[in-house]
Amino acid sequence: MIEMNDEQLIDLWDMFTSHIAKKDKESAALGFIKWCQDNGIEEEVLYNLADEDPYLQEAVEEVQGTRETPYAPDKEYADDEDGWSEYTDDDNDEWN
Repeated sequence: MIEMNDEQLIDLWDMFTSHIAKKDKESAALGFIKWCQDNGIEEEVLYNLADEDPYLQEAVEEVQGTRETPYAPDKEYADDEDGWSEYTDDDNDEWN
């Protein structure tokens, strides 16, 4: 496994892309992200790279998918539209 942080990887990407034609950057980014993934670069580092460059962002989303939003336990589920209500003791009456 390679031990490189996101700053080192973005520096490496910037060094390479200065020599890559714009029309080839999309495929180069995809190859770079796949190489990172194959060499054990952590998912969070890949998403950090995506935040730094639009070509890398597109490549990371293609390989890893979009970043999931962290769970917020204090947030109410406002979009809960399934019609369920809280259980009350009155609900038990129909079973007696």
